[in-house]
Amino acid sequence: MQSKHTFTTEMEMSYRFLTKMEIRTLKCFDVLDISRAKKVKTVSQTLKDFYTSFAKPIFPAFRNIVTEIIVSTHLAVVCAMFKPDPIFSTGLKLMWTEFMGSYPIPEHNTKMYGSMVEALGMKVSKIEEDNVAVQNFLNGKTESDILSILKGEKEDEKLSPFFKDIREDSLWFYSRPFGIGLFSVMRAVGVELTLENVDKWFATLNIKPGLPRQDLDIYTTSLLKLKQAEQMFKEIEIREKKAMAKRLEEKAQRALDMAEKAAQKAAEAK
Repeated sequence: MQSKHTFTTEMEMSYRFLTKMEIRTLKCFDVLDISRAKKVKTVSQTLKDFYTSFAKPIFPAFRNIVTEIIVSTHLAVVCAMFKPDPIFSTGLKLMWTEFMGSYPIPEHNTKMYGSMVEALGMKVSKIEEDNVAVQNFLNGKTESDILSILKGEKEDEKLSPFFKDIREDSLWFYSRPFGIGLFSVMRAVGVELTLENVDKWFATLNIKPGLPRQDLDIYTTSLLKLKQAEQMFKEIEIREKKAMAKRLEEKAQRALDMAEKAAQKAAEAK
């Protein structure tokens, strides 16, 4: 019986020495499964497309966040095994909303989001449609209901086909936006984001816990740091406003003192 994957003799000899991550990478770039081959866009081209579309300065505090979201998502979507789904779309939008929500110029933030989505080869309208589908999916459902659908014990007209594909496709590619999307589903039905719960939920889709666990740690840690940074910015802003108010008060007092002195001199001159 012919193997699912075709190797050269050299590849067959070296395959046994590859780590799991190396094998995953080879699969992603079509060395192990050429049936899903596609032309891969480079990271630099994706970033170039983004900055061509959004040709405005980005506040330094948010620059690395923008780059991280674009680069990490790019590495997922160019993978030959990647398949978009509503949970991925939900996670992508949530990542942007949570980490870029406090951007000082809202209209620039909206433009950046659209430029990011388009640079990644997707459409904002599709991302929004998927987010609505997930919200409708969650309406009136409990944790038990959702888990039954993830396992395939119950059906959802919109999302069950995606979940079935994830469970049954041995080469299905996990990505951070998908993980964050499923985290948001968990939270929506009142499930605490613990390692035990993450393992339980992702196991229903036959997803090994390693990467979701890593992303849970990165996600929660990054959100905590972001909140701390936002609090620091607020405190700095308050201090600056107080300092400005004090300077204005002192300036007004000096003007008043000068006016009183001028009035006194005018009275003495009479």
